[in-house]
Amino acid sequence: MITPKEFARALGLEVILPEQQRSVNIQEADLCRPGLQFAGYFDVFANARPQVIGKTEMAYLNNLPADVRSARLQRYFSYGIPCIVIARGMDCPDALLEQAKLYNVPVYRTQEETSAFTGKAITYLNEAMAPRTTQHGVLVDVFGVGVLITGESGVGKSECALELIKRGHLLVADDVVDIA
Repeated sequence: MITPKEFARALGLEVILPEQQRSVNIQEADLCRPGLQFAGYFDVFANARPQVIGKTEMAYLNNLPADVRSARLQRYFSYGIPCIVIARGMDCPDALLEQAKLYNVPVYRTQEETSAFTGKAITYLNEAMAPRTTQHGVLVDVFGVGVLITGESGVGKSECALELIKRGHLLVADDVVDIA
């Protein structure tokens, strides 16, 4: 899990509305573009993901009548979303900011185009949320393939790796190998 604050810091996002006392963390390595939710469709909604509002979603939201926009945003925020990122440096509409304050949802902004930001954000989330383990052994690059040599203490893992290194292969890690 990643906090919205860690997500924003890692991607260099501008804080519009800071994270308050919340417990909703990012648990999925993907994003949601909430255009269908702004249109009123909530049957399938990836609300556990960071929400990215691009030019299309913003234009649609801004063209809704005030009463409809208010009702849609109220329902949208009731799902416990972790955070919102507004792309392309666009301004945050007052109605969205009001609901974000009410539901304690942090709002961030990026100057990047929506597609460029989503690619970067998904890459970051996949790396940050990848399963990790630590293994005792020696990791060697043999012809571009990682070879992890494991075994009981004193059986010759390091000697085996040294022989491979003498033959031109590369040592990657010795003794403790962190795997993600």
